[in-house]
Amino acid sequence: MPKQKIPSKLKKLSGTYRKDRDQGNEIEIDPCRPSAPEWMSGRALSIFNELADDLAEWEIVGEIDKYALVILAGCLAQVEDQLETGQPVQASLLSQVRGLMRSFGLTPSDRASLNLPAKAEEKLTGFAALARGNGF
Repeated sequence: MPKQKIPSKLKKLSGTYRKDRDQGNEIEIDPCRPSAPEWMSGRALSIFNELADDLAEWEIVGEIDKYALVILAGCLAQVEDQLETGQPVQASLLSQVRGLMRSFGLTPSDRASLNLPAKAEEKLTGFAALARGNGF
């Protein structure tokens, strides 16, 4: 199986982007929080919302990624159900979850390789600034 291509946005975040290898024909998306389908409910919907919030904050997902997140959220909900009922988790389900998590940079090793932009620190005043050593 050929190696999976990694989006330029993730390469830039992880520091592995090389302009000389960029073909320039990658589809650009407008980063936004994908909306959950109306038919989605239960634990899968909760997981979808959690993932969508986190990934939107990283600015690496868009509306086009909605159904990949739906599949991941549904699979994670199935894993939770199987664990809660004491059933063994199906290997094929775990494999699917791992692959989708890697695709979105959700495994510890994938996150460690990302160089996410730091959030701007809030402007502190008065005692809070003094307590943090920022002065007045």
